[in-house]
Amino acid sequence: MVIRGDEIHIADAIRIRAARPPVADPNAGGWGAILGVVRFHVKTEPNGTARLNFSVPFTVLGITGQFGWVVETYNFGAQVSQSQGVSP
Repeated sequence: MVIRGDEIHIADAIRIRAARPPVADPNAGGWGAILGVVRFHVKTEPNGTARLNFSVPFTVLGITGQFGWVVETYNFGAQVSQSQGVSP
């Protein structure tokens, strides 16, 4: 599954999509169907750093227990950063 920031401006929310099969939706970016939609909050810290907060229920993710994750950021298609880990 893919949690996409690219669609925030369309839904005023974060869309969670299946990785495949791709759908004909022009906003999908080549990814699959929408599995869920969650609200988000952006908070600017005193040092000027913006912090994005959101929660996705495990039922939307289709998982139970421990899971791995990867967060990647892009600027005009070029990868800027990547973080990964495993849930506790």
